[in-house]
Amino acid sequence: WFGDTDPIESIAVLPFENLSGDQDQEYLADSMTDALISNLSQLEHLRVPSRTTSMRYRDSSESLSRIAKEMGVDAVVEGSVSLDAERMLVRVRVLEAKSERSLFVGEFREEFKDLIELQDEIARAVSTEVGLRVHPEGGELLAPKQPLDPEAYKAYLRGLYLLNKRENLGTALSYFESALEKEPSNPLTLAHLAHAYLMLNSYQNYPAADLAQKARRAAEEAVALDSKLPEAQAALGMVSLAYDWDWEKAEKGLLAAIELNPGYATAFHWYGLLLAVNGDLDGALEAVSKAREMEPHSPLISAAAGRIHYYRNEYRLAEAAFTEAFELEPGFVPAHLALGLCFLVQERLDEAVVEFKMGLPVSPQSELLTSALTHLVRNDEEAALAEVKELEEAGGTTFPFALAIYHALFGSREDSLFWLRKAAETRIEYVPFISVDPVFEHLRTDPQFKEILRELKLTAPPA
Repeated sequence: WFGDTDPIESIAVLPFENLSGDQDQEYLADSMTDALISNLSQLEHLRVPSRTTSMRYRDSSESLSRIAKEMGVDAVVEGSVSLDAERMLVRVRVLEAKSERSLFVGEFREEFKDLIELQDEIARAVSTEVGLRVHPEGGELLAPKQPLDPEAYKAYLRGLYLLNKRENLGTALSYFESALEKEPSNPLTLAHLAHAYLMLNSYQNYPAADLAQKARRAAEEAVALDSKLPEAQAALGMVSLAYDWDWEKAEKGLLAAIELNPGYATAFHWYGLLLAVNGDLDGALEAVSKAREMEPHSPLISAAAGRIHYYRNEYRLAEAAFTEAFELEPGFVPAHLALGLCFLVQERLDEAVVEFKMGLPVSPQSELLTSALTHLVRNDEEAALAEVKELEEAGGTTFPFALAIYHALFGSREDSLFWLRKAAETRIEYVPFISVDPVFEHLRTDPQFKEILRELKLTAPPA
């Protein structure tokens, strides 16, 4: 069947094309892409570029051989999805990278209500062909998925589509919740629901206290239902790190996810952040670098790499990583905030103000903070102090960590420690990193600072 074609050791799944004529059905094409990436990634001897990398080639005009060369793969999967009334048509091709010769061509028709079975059929057909190429004697066939309610699965796919794009996260949550109403015991939906709550905190600045309980409940239920699901273990690890500040539980979940899926970039990403919290910046850089190799086109992971370099006082490398995040996703909020902090410790205040204005949510409190920094740029310390005092009175409960940073750099040690405690009480997500944050380096010998670290069960780095 394959003639003298070289063995396939790597394969890329390009974004499936939506031929339905309805933009609202884009999630169906994405779900086909995701299903194939997920299934092929389970083949032990096959390297499959991540979803993030694949999606960069949506609507690309480059030749398949050029794309394959850029992605460093031996073969490429491409396909299309169309929906006519309630019947779906999916066309799939597997092509050899160098010659663009077809190795497999398939056409699949199914009722829309049988979407799950259709995805399984396609994934298994392609996986079987590729699996036979990897192991001519047979071998690694994939187990079918557990069946899901079709309407629940449709809602889950819509939520996953928005979560992956980091758009309309509130709507993504609604889709996941709708899926769980129809099928409340699906661990994958629960795991992604927990992940969506985490993203809502990071991207749209929802208060952590409002999200922690919901995220924790979803992650714990997911693990209880399927402890062998990497997404469930990672979700529980991420919640334990971001909200609960339970370092042992976070480590257990994230390492379990990595063991279950050694190619899971998200788990390595968060494990790297956990190592940074615990003061192991070498280990943190190694873990995040692995995640970056797996997901080279993820702005979130590039920003995480920037943060690790920032904690290591490697500011040029940090700036390069943040710049890469912006190239991957212009206006990426987490990178703007972290880059602003990087500029702040280098006393590049005017540049810091620009980044904070782009990263902070529009509010009277954020305007007071950036206005205070602007006054410092102009050497008007009295006006800056007046703005800070107003912020303390009007928005201290919203910006305690920002106030701790401000006082650490421009105010008093006592005020910085006071606001650090306030930030810890309100579970601000950056507090666990204070032991390695250059902003607080001069406070590391202070008994009160050491006491805060002890309360958080953090290790103080060498002074």
